[in-house]
Amino acid sequence: MLLHRKEHDPLFDAFPRLETDRLCLRQLTVADAPALYDLMANPDVARFTARKAFKRVADAVDLLRGVGLDYATRRSIRWGVTLLDSTAIVGTVGLHDWDRYHRHVAIGFDLHRDHWGLGYAKEMVSAVCAYAFDHMRVQRIEAHVMHGNRSSQRLLDAIGFEHEGTHRNRMYKDGRQHDVHIYALVVHRDDQMH
Repeated sequence: MLLHRKEHDPLFDAFPRLETDRLCLRQLTVADAPALYDLMANPDVARFTARKAFKRVADAVDLLRGVGLDYATRRSIRWGVTLLDSTAIVGTVGLHDWDRYHRHVAIGFDLHRDHWGLGYAKEMVSAVCAYAFDHMRVQRIEAHVMHGNRSSQRLLDAIGFEHEGTHRNRMYKDGRQHDVHIYALVVHRDDQMH
């Protein structure tokens, strides 16, 4: 396994804990496996993701191991999202495919079905986007949305992402290919730091 060269890195030197008005974004641990299973076992949540709905808690443990390894090898980060007055995760949000030279990164997120429609997804995605722009110095954040996922499209539109195009037959799931829409949030030229 190839590890990235060690250098000062605001994302990977210490896991960044983020807070919003209602949410805490923190590092996931193995203790989160039951709540993560509950989140990802719901077919409505898994419907527009690359993975199938979880069938057992061991699926959550496997995902947590992968998340930990990706963070340890400086490939990606994924936060567990809790309500401020709780320790149980209700969602996850992560950054991956960080291109430091070209200064862009991709974002992905999941939210428990019981918490849809309350503005939590917008709150957690906005917090991570702000972190990426302020601390990682990226100029562009991308989101890839499977065709038909109108809730995520509306959320990204509300935050300021723009639809840039569609990759035809980009994702294989449930026995067939699906189109994937590309959204991006960019720093405007007037806002760039020199």
